[in-house]
Amino acid sequence: MDWELYLNYFGDIMPLTLLVGIIYGIVIHYKNKDTYRWRKICSVLFVCYITALIQLVLFLDIVGDLRYWLVYHMDSGRVESYFHFSGAYNFNVNFWSHIDSEKIGNIIIFLPFGILYPLHSEKISYKRTLLMGFLLTSSIEILQPFIDRSFDLNDIILNTAGVFISATVFFVIKKLILNGKIEYA
Repeated sequence: MDWELYLNYFGDIMPLTLLVGIIYGIVIHYKNKDTYRWRKICSVLFVCYITALIQLVLFLDIVGDLRYWLVYHMDSGRVESYFHFSGAYNFNVNFWSHIDSEKIGNIIIFLPFGILYPLHSEKISYKRTLLMGFLLTSSIEILQPFIDRSFDLNDIILNTAGVFISATVFFVIKKLILNGKIEYA
């Protein structure tokens, strides 16, 4: 894995992620006076996660060029258009034939969703968490051919698996806590 590359991506997406999180935090602080502080923090973390995710999978080139312009005060030299329809689609389900870091990353990147989504509101169920995770990853994959990337059915399955794993662990622990089988301080 090229950790330097991932650190650069992290540096590219953090400014906007933090800005959106701070603005959202201020809004819900004044708007929802009756909501517990920990729920507000979870909501801010969820919004930051979604903002970062969208930047990473849909707008990484734009965000990277914007950061380059802000840091170096010059054009990045990129001559391609940001929005170019690739028309690339992969409907072959074959992720199990070769497990690599990209496939594992597709699971890992959606693990936070299965925990942060139900924490951000008390009325969210296990089924709704799975459904929203599936709809989010499907929407992202449907949009990717319009930004010169490809639609991949394997990504939808692996991303949804990440949501399934984390949501299952979260709701099992939540049920054990509510039934008094696990005590917390």
